[in-house]
Amino acid sequence: MAIGKEEMSGNKIRKYLENCQLTCKRALQLLCFSLLSKLWDYKKENNYTLSSDQADTCKNFFDNEFEWDIKSFTNLLKTLMDIYTDNQLELPIVELNESTLPLDAQSHFITACNQLQTIDKLLDTFAYTVDDCIEAESNLTTVLETLKFLVNYKMVSIKSISYLEMRNSKPHYLYNYTALGVESKSNINQERVNYAETPINTDAVLLYRGSYYQHVNLFPFVIDENALKFEGGAKICFYTCRDNTDGSLNYNFLEDNSIVKIDNKENVKPGIDNKAINELLINPQTLSEMKLNSVYTLFQEAKKAVTGMEDEEEFENPF
Repeated sequence: MAIGKEEMSGNKIRKYLENCQLTCKRALQLLCFSLLSKLWDYKKENNYTLSSDQADTCKNFFDNEFEWDIKSFTNLLKTLMDIYTDNQLELPIVELNESTLPLDAQSHFITACNQLQTIDKLLDTFAYTVDDCIEAESNLTTVLETLKFLVNYKMVSIKSISYLEMRNSKPHYLYNYTALGVESKSNINQERVNYAETPINTDAVLLYRGSYYQHVNLFPFVIDENALKFEGGAKICFYTCRDNTDGSLNYNFLEDNSIVKIDNKENVKPGIDNKAINELLINPQTLSEMKLNSVYTLFQEAKKAVTGMEDEEEFENPF
């Protein structure tokens, strides 16, 4: 949030207003992604049902061609909370089971979100002042105060897992992961390893409280592009929208809000034998492409599970 010692200017005010908006939207996205991800898990064991309006709202999220704004995510959040309530499902965020989010139209929380949404008009017309920064900060404070339970949670990116088993000994797994939310200037090593007796999902971004064995897997709504490309460090990206011309997915890199595009590339097609797969995996570039394509594949599976709807049209694969 801090802009530093920049001299006062229109650009400085604009950046502050954009940061207030973006902070609110990222918090809403994190909640929505957590609820959607857990709904996908529940589908394996609970035959929950959606109303037509709920199904349409969820489908619009998976098919949105343009980046959603704050109002769209508050509507999605309300819909998801209704789905959990209607089907008596336990919410993945413990605090949401203990108290109700104030999502009615007259609540201070929704009012603050709506006010942050109106900043778009100021940015479009360049009609903003320092007073607008003060109002935006006040509204953002209301939003973050309502969602203060998020400070109880941490996030990690699971980059790889090795299987270790010595003769006549119990097998173990070696997790290589990156701790997220650690300031790079703090001289704290973000790259970690853990020696454990049970496996865990690879290429996953996990949200957890306490132990990351009890987690919500945010993949493919949140991805670590560096993990998928076998690169060091973390490049965390939030899902933004879908290109309906070719089915590719767009993500925003949290560091600078730049776009990361995930194309639909099917390197391993149904019916391919194990020998051919092994030959493909020898090539690191091909393996990286397979991992990136898993983002697209799992996104489609999540859509089908949550909404119960298939794609109406299959995109022709250009590769």
